[in-house]
Amino acid sequence: MFEWGLIKPLEYTGEDAFNEEGGQPAVFPNILRHSAGGGAINLYWRTPLDDTHTQSFWLGFTPSPNGEIVEEDEDPPFTYIVLKDDEGYFHLKSFPSQDSMAWETQGPLRDRSLEHLGASDAGVVMWRQLLRENIERVRRGEDPMGVIRNPDLYRIIEFPDYR
Repeated sequence: MFEWGLIKPLEYTGEDAFNEEGGQPAVFPNILRHSAGGGAINLYWRTPLDDTHTQSFWLGFTPSPNGEIVEEDEDPPFTYIVLKDDEGYFHLKSFPSQDSMAWETQGPLRDRSLEHLGASDAGVVMWRQLLRENIERVRRGEDPMGVIRNPDLYRIIEFPDYR
């Protein structure tokens, strides 16, 4: 655990697999960084809109081969990801569509008491404990993890350069 979040370790095996040394950093409370082992780097923000709705944002980019900054004359391109087909069903042809289907079909509030978590869900348990601890900090009038009130202590969170 870090002052700003957790790191989910990753190790894959197989011919086309990779080992992402540093894992996937989760910046408390709502950001996940993911890299595809040599290609794109992605940041995901999940922002609660109310008690039953969350807006997800995704930023993906591919660094230049040598890591240098590339000047662009135009605004960067963007794409709105289509999750459903023309009939309103999740098409399931992409991870975003599959993830959204899993979230949305649970209903507005999932009864977590019905879950059966296993050994592979240790990260889910750890993340929920971190949320509970920070909710309690706020209830006591303390700041949650990641809140820095002294401008002299502000700094950019630097992620390891593993691709």
